[in-house]
Amino acid sequence: MTRTRGSQPNEERGSTLALPPGVELLEHSPDLILAADGCVILRLWRATATMESLSRCEAALELFSTQHARYGTLTVVERDVGAPIPSVRQAASRMMERFMAQSPNALVIEGTGFKHTGMRLAITTIQLLVPAVAPQFVFERVEQASEWLAAQLPDVSSEALVRDIAALRRL
Repeated sequence: MTRTRGSQPNEERGSTLALPPGVELLEHSPDLILAADGCVILRLWRATATMESLSRCEAALELFSTQHARYGTLTVVERDVGAPIPSVRQAASRMMERFMAQSPNALVIEGTGFKHTGMRLAITTIQLLVPAVAPQFVFERVEQASEWLAAQLPDVSSEALVRDIAALRRL
């Protein structure tokens, strides 16, 4: 896992893309971008999660959780990302229990159609049936999720989180 603070090489263009100050890149692959900004883990899913990508995510969370007593997560699932297969969903659930049970979690499932609305509704329903120790909410837009997460964690700026996700999308 490569850890980078402040910039990330872009071999395709031969340049360096700047990350906002304080953002540390933890993982960058075609399917998943993981970064940290202070006490917030940023996860940008660009493709359907696999066991391999989930394993990379878990390794980053393992390291981050040893460095921060309290943290939150902002996870963005881009519009064209499909639902993972059942075994990956189960592994993701175990990972959430292990690393995020005590932390506020904001999940953004982008998209406005029936499929995306149904996914948000299904996750929200599960959250209502199986209460978590920490607050968790599902959103349609990054701005909504960032505002909510900033209200949960002192010293977190919703504007910075929106800026961070925008920067990660450019990688």
